[in-house]
Amino acid sequence: MKNLTRIVLIASALCLASCAFRQPMPLPPNPDWVNFYAAPARHAASFPDRPKASVKETVGPNGRKVLTYLHEVQRGESYFATGWVQVPGVPTDKAGRDRLLDAAMAASVQSIPGGKLITTSTFKPVIKGNEGRMYTVDIPKDKIRLRQQVYVAGDGIVEQTFTGPTGSETDGEAERFFASLELLP
Repeated sequence: MKNLTRIVLIASALCLASCAFRQPMPLPPNPDWVNFYAAPARHAASFPDRPKASVKETVGPNGRKVLTYLHEVQRGESYFATGWVQVPGVPTDKAGRDRLLDAAMAASVQSIPGGKLITTSTFKPVIKGNEGRMYTVDIPKDKIRLRQQVYVAGDGIVEQTFTGPTGSETDGEAERFFASLELLP
C-alpha cells in the first residue's frame, strides 16, 4: 500500500513538473500526535507518529529532474503522508492555478491501477486563501481508499494523502490529519 501511495505522489509530481474543502474540525489536540513543520516544504501538519522524511528523484516527461519531498507514517493499515514538489512557473492567476490543481488530481487518479474516483469536493477546500482540491479514490483490488488534498503553496504543490481500508478515509484519525494541514509562505 505504501508503494502504491508513493507512486501516486510521484505521478502527480511528474504531471505538475511538465505541464477547501477545509472545515475547521472541532477536534481537541491529541498529545500523542507529532507536529511536523517544514518551511522549505511549504507546510505543517500533525501525524500520528514521527514522520519519516525522504526525497524521491524522478525524470518528468519533458526530461527535467523532479524532486518530491515526502513525510510519511505507516500506522497499522493506515498510511499518512505529505509531499511537496517545486513547480517551475507556478501560475499566479486563479484560472492557471485551477488548471494546475485539476491536472494534479487527474494525474493522481490515472496513476492508480484500477483506481476509481468516487468523490470530489464540490466546495473546494481553502486554507489561508489558497484554494485546493480534495478527492477520494477507491482501489477495489486492494480494498483500500485513498483520500488526498492538493494545494498550490508558494512555488510548488503540497499534497496530503491518507490511505487505509475502505471506510477509514473518514474516520477520526483521517479527519484529524486533514484538519491539521497548514500552508506556509
